[in-house]
Amino acid sequence: MSLHITTDHVAEIGLLFTDAGGDAKCENTFYVLDTTDGIFADPLSFTNAVWTAWTANVTPTLASTVIYNGISFEDQRNLPYVGITYGHTPVAGGVSAGATANPNNTAFAVKRLTAAPGRGGRGRLFMPLWASAMLSGQNAINATLAANIEAGLAAFQVSVHSYTGAPVLGVVSKQIGGTARPHGVFNAITSYTHTDLVPDSMRRRLPGRGT
Repeated sequence: MSLHITTDHVAEIGLLFTDAGGDAKCENTFYVLDTTDGIFADPLSFTNAVWTAWTANVTPTLASTVIYNGISFEDQRNLPYVGITYGHTPVAGGVSAGATANPNNTAFAVKRLTAAPGRGGRGRLFMPLWASAMLSGQNAINATLAANIEAGLAAFQVSVHSYTGAPVLGVVSKQIGGTARPHGVFNAITSYTHTDLVPDSMRRRLPGRGT
C-alpha cells in the first residue's frame, strides 16, 4: 500500500527504464533529503545530475537489454504530492546480453542499509536481470556482476551527495506497526549489499503489467 503522508525536505526520484521491446515500464526509486530545499527550486538541474550519475555508474553494470529513458521527481513535502517527469535519450546497459533473455520479472534484490534498526530502517532495490549473461548457472546470479552493481550504486550515491546543498539518498518509513506515521521518517543509506545470489521475482515487471 502506498501511503501519502508528508516528509520534510524530501523528494522521491525515479530512474525510469524499459526492456528492448518496450513492453515493461519500470523504475528504480530513491528518496532524497535536502535540508536546504535547493533541489525543489531547480528540479531540472538536479535530476540531470542524478541522471548523469546513474548512467555513468549503474547502467553500465546491467544487461544491454535494460534501457533507461527518463527520470521523475516528486515533492514529498506537502499534500497532494506534485512532480514532473523528464524524458532522456535512451541509454542501454553495458553487459552483453548473451544468447538468451531472462523473463522481465527476474531481478537482483539489493539491500539498502541505514543506521536505523528494524524494518523501517532498510529497503530493497530490485535491479533487472534481463539476460542470461547476468547468471552463472541455474538460479545463480553471477557474483562478479552482482558486486559490480553494488559498487556502481555506491559510486552513484557519492556523486549525488556531491551536488550543491549536499542532498542525501535514503529510505523513508511511512508506517509503524501497520499504522501510518504522522510524517515520514528519513534514514540515510549507509551501504548496499545482498542476502544471497538467488534471482528474485517482481510480478509487476512482467510485460504489460505497468510500473
